[in-house]
Amino acid sequence: NVIDYENSKNRVYKLFILKIAASVAILILCVGGGYYLGKKAREWQSNDVLFWRQFGIGKETLEFFNVQPISFIFIGDKCFPADKYAYCFIEMKDGEETYKIYQPFSENYKWINNHNNSVWQGWTQLPESGDTLIITKSLKDVMCLYEVAKLPAIAMQSENVLPKRHVFEQLKSRFTDIELLYDNDYDKSPNWGRIFADKFAKEFGLVDSFIPDKYQSKDFSDLVKKYGKEKAKHILLYETLMPF
Repeated sequence: NVIDYENSKNRVYKLFILKIAASVAILILCVGGGYYLGKKAREWQSNDVLFWRQFGIGKETLEFFNVQPISFIFIGDKCFPADKYAYCFIEMKDGEETYKIYQPFSENYKWINNHNNSVWQGWTQLPESGDTLIITKSLKDVMCLYEVAKLPAIAMQSENVLPKRHVFEQLKSRFTDIELLYDNDYDKSPNWGRIFADKFAKEFGLVDSFIPDKYQSKDFSDLVKKYGKEKAKHILLYETLMPF
């Protein structure tokens, strides 16, 4: 009847307002960085294993890169329940531990981050030296390259951030060859992944590699998900212009 319909509509509206309010609260707390960000870790579940397995990433690799499944998120003095699929990427720099929260299916706050732009993802897991280093754009791709392609990789906090010159020179002294592998936003105009990669490559004299358009995969983890580990590795090594 009309009354039940109106009550139902009001409940939906209130839930919508609460969801928006929670999102706004998180955005206000996050603006500018430097806020307190905490988490409550939980045990790994089978759904977590299945989620990461589609990208060729196993539990051992996740733990090596200090990734934890979480149940609650703390921002300032506020506590928020985490999504069913929610993970904390933990980094340590200059004795300070910072977090990036990843909720892959969240509509409103997929990322919550208190790393600053000087924090490289995967830096502490790098070998002391080596032949090839891949600079990519996310920890997910860092882990995917590490496990599937057996290649060391690191990532900055965003594709539009450039590293400090002295940090890049340090990397050059440790690795014989440094390759750039950013997104190929093949289905978007402008293709921001290619634009940011071109700027980075020109600034530091790097080979700018990318997944060919024909595979319709913007990054290496998407390539693994779509084609499987072995074919994705072959495409990476022999069709992405990387001179291995």
